Amino acid sequence: AACIKLLTTVAEGGHARAQGLLAEFYSQGDCGFEVDEDKSMEWCRKAAAQGHALSQYNLYVTLRERGDLIESLEWLEKASDNEFPTAMYALGSKYASGEGVPKDVQRAVELFTKVAEQTEEVAQAVNAMVSLGALAYEEKKGTGLEESMTWLEKAIDGAERAMHEGGE
Repeated sequence: AACIKLLTTVAEGGHARAQGLLAEFYSQGDCGFEVDEDKSMEWCRKAAAQGHALSQYNLYVTLRERGDLIESLEWLEKASDNEFPTAMYALGSKYASGEGVPKDVQRAVELFTKVAEQTEEVAQAVNAMVSLGALAYEEKKGTGLEESMTWLEKAIDGAERAMHEGGE
């Protein structure tokens, strides 16, 4: 109970990470919190408005699940602008397929490349590399095979390295 009170006090003081954590706890019912979707959304919006990238992404997911595709996309773009890798990958996928946005392969390539080169999470990097390989092949009607193979080889190298490091 003291932990809940302290976290709430810090969040009420405007601390974005505390607000995001409160949103998660209310959403999941963790750490002694009762599930309360309204409070979760309230805290998530407060944190997201302050630029907390994880909260921006979580708001995207929640709004998308509720069918608010326009506002959800706005939050996905903000989280991506804040270089949150999961958001960059999701937005890249949307641009690659034209889902909810005008198809823009160049923008998708930019986002996937950032994820592939910058993220420390191997699975995200590998997914981005595979997506880059597939885009190179699909968009160049088969003439992008060399570029496609380069990205796929990088993906395989990353996956093998992760398996090797995880096994030690």
